[in-house]
Amino acid sequence: MKYFHQKDDLTKIAQDVQRIYGDFQKVETKDVDNFMKLNSDAPYDSNFYKKGNLPGKLDSLLFASPVGAIIPPFVEDNSYSIARLVQIQDRPDSIKISQLLVAYKDAPNPLQNITRTKEQAKKTIDSLFALVKADTKNFATIAQLKSDFPSAKKDGGLLGWIGDGDANNKFFFDSTFNAKVGDVKIVQSSMGYHILFVSDKKELQKKLKVAIIKHDIKASSETFNQYLAKASEFAGTNRTTEQFNKTIKDKGLNKRSAQFVKEMDYTIPGLESARDIIRWAFDEKTEKGMISEQVFDENGKYVVASLVEKREKGVATLEQVKSYIEPLVKRDKKAEQLIQKVKVASSTTKDIYLLAQKLNTTVDTVDQLTFATSNYPKYGPEPELIGAIFTLKNNVLSDPIKGKMAIYQVLLNGITAPATSTSVDIVKMQLLGTFRSRVYGNPNYRQESEVFKAIKDITDITDNRINYY
Repeated sequence: MKYFHQKDDLTKIAQDVQRIYGDFQKVETKDVDNFMKLNSDAPYDSNFYKKGNLPGKLDSLLFASPVGAIIPPFVEDNSYSIARLVQIQDRPDSIKISQLLVAYKDAPNPLQNITRTKEQAKKTIDSLFALVKADTKNFATIAQLKSDFPSAKKDGGLLGWIGDGDANNKFFFDSTFNAKVGDVKIVQSSMGYHILFVSDKKELQKKLKVAIIKHDIKASSETFNQYLAKASEFAGTNRTTEQFNKTIKDKGLNKRSAQFVKEMDYTIPGLESARDIIRWAFDEKTEKGMISEQVFDENGKYVVASLVEKREKGVATLEQVKSYIEPLVKRDKKAEQLIQKVKVASSTTKDIYLLAQKLNTTVDTVDQLTFATSNYPKYGPEPELIGAIFTLKNNVLSDPIKGKMAIYQVLLNGITAPATSTSVDIVKMQLLGTFRSRVYGNPNYRQESEVFKAIKDITDITDNRINYY
């Protein structure tokens, strides 16, 4: 049961947004950051954006507006938005920068083993700046010898191309975005003094910094409580499966089903976080047909659960699998009838077009079918059909072939031999990647290592994780 906004909620939200809009117009530019922290449901993105990169209608509106312009509240993605143009700058997309660091011991973020004082560091950076300024070609050599930055001895202080908006290098980009190619400058950071050298940069483009206040349209605590009370009443008065289903139908509630749920699953259809429900379902005290007494609050959805079926380990009962195998059995029986019908028709002609007329169907032509193809055009996965096609002889009508979606007869027009691979190394690399994935698994796709799986299969393990997670 998902809660919805009440009319009073929407009125209150609209009033709050209008108040924020009025206050936002009075805020000075220097206070925009703090105002955003207090009034926005989304963090302040202080990056600069070129034309075409701002969301929706803001792009066209703000690029034609002066600094300080404010776009009145509008609704998008279930939230109100208010946008203010904070700053306009001509900035490149990226800059190639090198840097030399002279650190000092009392800096806000000091490096280890630095003993020089701030005054000593300032004298050092000034003298090194004079050397670099005289001939920037020597920058890398001077950085290797004199920079305190850990990687300088290897890279000569080269930071490389830094993109506008790169969070890790924002300090360096913002310190040089308005410098010319060949410029050298001294800046101070939390580590010490830096000499920055701009060796290349992209063309300048007009970019905007925009503060976008987001105010989510969400239910009030009173609405939460109302729907929680309704869900609790539903759970208390519908204690059998029959009552549960009847009330859902009578009240037009949203019923979802989850099949083949495993005890360590995290989600079920419609719910991104459902561990509490899964733990309840796998509890030894929860029996088939039971309705949960507890109302589960799953990220904005109140859920009353019903345990429809429990499947024990081992071979399933016929009753449990009947609904799944019945359509397959009917399909096989229908296939037998169709095969017999096709055999009778093809006994009088081997002309595929005449045969199609007799069977009231059409002839499809498929070009460039490969053995590795997983889907047969227009019909989907048909591995048996594709495998059978590659056993046929040219210009000989096949016997009826049973597929997953239909019965097929095929006339093979020709086979083109594959081109000889010119690089065995590429094939080796592909196979190596496949085997490595099988051995180590792939956590991004929740793919378990086959080695780990094999160890589990031969080990007597009692899995008690569900008691704690």
